[in-house]
Amino acid sequence: MEKHSLLLFTVLVVSFGVKAQSIAPSTINATGSSAIINTNLYEWSIGEMTLVNTFSTSNLIVTQGVLQPSVSLVGIEEEASKEIAIVLYPNPTSDYIQMQPDLNGAGKLNYMLFDNSGKLITQQTIQLASGKEAQQISLVGLPSGSYSLTVSVTQKKETVSKVYTIQKIK
Repeated sequence: MEKHSLLLFTVLVVSFGVKAQSIAPSTINATGSSAIINTNLYEWSIGEMTLVNTFSTSNLIVTQGVLQPSVSLVGIEEEASKEIAIVLYPNPTSDYIQMQPDLNGAGKLNYMLFDNSGKLITQQTIQLASGKEAQQISLVGLPSGSYSLTVSVTQKKETVSKVYTIQKIK
């Protein structure tokens, strides 16, 4: 009887001390990127793996490698009515980016291309007669990776700027 009681007691203690594994859907991205298309930010991930850790405080959540929504912006906010009407394509690209402005009249267009470390690669200022002249930016000879393209348009003594992320492949 004493052996059975001890065995029952051991089984109960072990049963209450055992925890099951969580199989909640959680991932870490092996790679991915983001792009701004028509003023919308799109983010994607490639090669997801099982989540390792998530750390949180009262106002911050950090998950290793997982896309997180951003609620705070760094920099100067521009008025929503002041948008640059420019289409960049193709992105990602291997050689050239086409920049097609769609402005209402003449203006000055300035662009600066930076690498990931913030080094200025190229810059140019172009006087647009109609505001619709297409421009081509060469990425030939640059290594694959992400680049930042800062575009500024000046019309009637008012300047509006926007930053685009460009992906160079092969």
